[in-house]
Amino acid sequence: MIKSHIALDLETLIPAPLKQWLKGTSLQLFHDPVSAQQTSIDSHHFAGGWISVSQVASVGIDRLLFRCHPNQLCLVFAEHGQCRGQAGTRIFRFLPQRFAFLLLPSEVLQVLKVAPRSSALILQIDVDILRHECELHHIDHPDFSTLHESVPGHEPLLIACARQLLELSKTQEGPGRERISQPLECSILSLVANLVGTRDPSLPQSKPTHPQDVHVQNAMAFFEKNISAAITLTDICQACNISARTLQSAFQSVVNLSPVQALHEMRLTRLRQSLLKGIDVSTACQQVGLPFSGRIAASYRSRFGELPSQTRLKASH
Repeated sequence: MIKSHIALDLETLIPAPLKQWLKGTSLQLFHDPVSAQQTSIDSHHFAGGWISVSQVASVGIDRLLFRCHPNQLCLVFAEHGQCRGQAGTRIFRFLPQRFAFLLLPSEVLQVLKVAPRSSALILQIDVDILRHECELHHIDHPDFSTLHESVPGHEPLLIACARQLLELSKTQEGPGRERISQPLECSILSLVANLVGTRDPSLPQSKPTHPQDVHVQNAMAFFEKNISAAITLTDICQACNISARTLQSAFQSVVNLSPVQALHEMRLTRLRQSLLKGIDVSTACQQVGLPFSGRIAASYRSRFGELPSQTRLKASH
């Protein structure tokens, strides 16, 4: 007998902090109708300057599908429960208090046979920030996929720092909190960067073979090259030599965003990087092609949990 899983309504099930963290991703949850467990999800979240931490606990979830944010990588540590699945092309098993899996940008996670009750700690790091940290550690040609092999054995420190950051999320934001959170974030970032291996630059890099992946990669490269310019959908189509319909379909399939949304997300990320380098808000906005306006400030706050001026203030301390 084949069981028919029920897709769950995320709008009513997902807590608000988790919804914020999931922006720019796609997620599907399924409940086993045979299970007597009542379905629920609880989460706690810390959004820092360089590191985000989420603690997610589920009851009654039998399996899930998830696509990682295109500019982020995730390190996931099991707390309670067991499951198995596939992160990208890598098979994993979920064992308590152990590193579970690495999820690279835009990779798809498939989790099967989740325990009736389970929870995990998720460290989310912007790949550009991690790449910059690798440069500071003199790591040329970083290969983030090597973290899959190098993180095991370093769980205690990473989990301890992550839990302290989650505790700090319960305190009021301000200089006092940042004096504690920033060293913790730096410790995580430094350790992860030191665990990143290198690739041989003489070897050809693997390229996406699916046409939709190629279209998205070409468009993202065009965004990077013209980040400060005014870019229209027509400009993107001409640069990629494809129709608007094909472009829209590729982006929805690969990153679950429209091309314009993906460009906006990239610009917000680049804006944050400039602000953390000490560049003033107006100049930083100009550098990434964003108007200096209240609407952009609101969009930035929705994405990162603080105003651009607050990020800029961090760089001066």
